Amino acid sequence: MHTLVVGSAEEALHLIDTLERPGSGFHALGYVDAESPFLASEELTAADRVARFRSVLAELHPDCVFLASLATPSPVAVAVMQAARQDTPAWMKGFLDNFYNIDKLRGTLVSDQAYQASWNLAASASAVAAVACIPTWGTDFRADLPRIDVPMLVIQGDDDQVLPYPKTGGRLPGLISNVQMAVITAGRTPSRGPTPIRSTVPC
Repeated sequence: MHTLVVGSAEEALHLIDTLERPGSGFHALGYVDAESPFLASEELTAADRVARFRSVLAELHPDCVFLASLATPSPVAVAVMQAARQDTPAWMKGFLDNFYNIDKLRGTLVSDQAYQASWNLAASASAVAAVACIPTWGTDFRADLPRIDVPMLVIQGDDDQVLPYPKTGGRLPGLISNVQMAVITAGRTPSRGPTPIRSTVPC
């Protein structure tokens, strides 16, 4: 997978070293230094910066773009990306098994038809995007949470196998000043719509 990295030179080179580990399937086309005059000159408008970045994309045609300053894949993330790239349908099934707590809820709260509908949707998604999105899962927003100044209601199951409650929702009362927790005992995080989609919380 041909990648383009955007970020400061130090961050970009570190990310390239991580991505290009043997067997990862990633090849870096190069990087764009986000702090260089090409993109960061004070004389440029926002439209100018967008146009310059588009010119880079048009020239290199990368399969995906990584923002080094926002998400530097850990060795674990690289391993997950490799597994997803090698057999995307099988990887999607494993993800959905955990998403739905299928070992516990199949045939009761999760029908085979609901599971199959989600798998069909996942399998038809972009194979490139399915892999490229993985490093963003580790983005750390904790510093932003104290800025929330409206009341928050967080609903989460304490048996969420994708986002374990102690490591996600359970930490929010110490990070948000006005938050009410509604914990579903022995449950997964509730979904909305006929094809379940995981509810999100700011963490």
